[in-house]
Amino acid sequence: MGDRATTTITIRTSDFKRIFTPQFEADHYVNQVETIDALTHLTQDECNYAEWESLQNLLAEKNIEYDKDWGPGSEYSAGCAHARLVKGKMRIVEFYEADKGLLRFLDDLKKISDPNKLKQAVDAEYKRQYPFEITPLNRPVSVKAILELSKTKKKRSKYVRRT
Repeated sequence: MGDRATTTITIRTSDFKRIFTPQFEADHYVNQVETIDALTHLTQDECNYAEWESLQNLLAEKNIEYDKDWGPGSEYSAGCAHARLVKGKMRIVEFYEADKGLLRFLDDLKKISDPNKLKQAVDAEYKRQYPFEITPLNRPVSVKAILELSKTKKKRSKYVRRT
């Protein structure tokens, strides 16, 4: 086995009751089962690359929606996945820890109905992410900058970088 992480898969308790058998925990290497209200959380402490194939395959076969959370490994960051039944097919989206800020931002954008406020929010986030303009080092900043430099009498490199 390679890089291991603690992984938790959460399903509806009603779905868990449908798939549970006396051998369930042994068959799927479940270390802990915890039911809180309408949800059941299944945890595996040493999940190889956070891929819990036996359980995820069973859930996909039965069209059971789930959420999966995993801790960091040495080769990947912590993250989460959401499996949902969409138009008869199981669809899965994964997000890593670094994506969570973007997800919160996008969720906040969905709540803004005023186009001007939406633009302000996007501009503010852009400025936060990119406090200065970033261009490839081997390319001119802009055509405008090159044209302005060509008007000066001093010879300058055709490649201009902002600092």
